[in-house]
Amino acid sequence: MAGCETIAHGLRKAALRAAAHAGCTGVELMALGGHSSLEQVQEYIDEVDQERAADAAMIKLEMARENSREQAVAKEKSGGG
Repeated sequence: MAGCETIAHGLRKAALRAAAHAGCTGVELMALGGHSSLEQVQEYIDEVDQERAADAAMIKLEMARENSREQAVAKEKSGGG
């Protein structure tokens, strides 16, 4: 039955990650997953925080690239290129 336990653990982890992405608090994740301490669910919170920070960084990078392109086009149009 070890295979079933592994599947159950994987499903619980997936549910907790989805709940963390949905904005559930640490206490809510504890209740959902049957954990007894915040330390046990902090992994899910940290993963989501890291993913959100990376997404935000990529958006900023893309915005900066687009802004640079627009400035280059405007400079070229004004004869400064």
